[in-house]
Amino acid sequence: MNLKEVLKTRKSVRSFSGLRVDPKIISEAIAYGQKAPSAGGLKAYKFVAVSVKDKIEKIAKIARQRWIKDAGLIVIICIDPERSVKKYNNRGRNLYCIQDITFLEHTMICISSVTALVLVGSDHSMKKN
Repeated sequence: MNLKEVLKTRKSVRSFSGLRVDPKIISEAIAYGQKAPSAGGLKAYKFVAVSVKDKIEKIAKIARQRWIKDAGLIVIICIDPERSVKKYNNRGRNLYCIQDITFLEHTMICISSVTALVLVGSDHSMKKN
């Protein structure tokens, strides 16, 4: 499938089977995502994969996206704005790190259209304990 076909057939999904996701699919989507442009090549983000049902349910509640509670696995992309700040000051925090994950997510969405991986975005902050 070429990129134009991927973009034409991409769709939003809000129901999940809860089936186990092949780790190779996740690894491939992350690997392609990391090829996306990143300000200064910093790649100021980290990935957290969650497959434990009760943790997914808690995350769904915190992110106010309850429809993900039935997913078999979720991948959380965490920005690290302080890495961007060190190189770009406030512009790194307020712009570049957000652009970086936008490019990353879009790349992962394009590859996931082929692999059936579903990504969830949220702008809700979580405080560190």
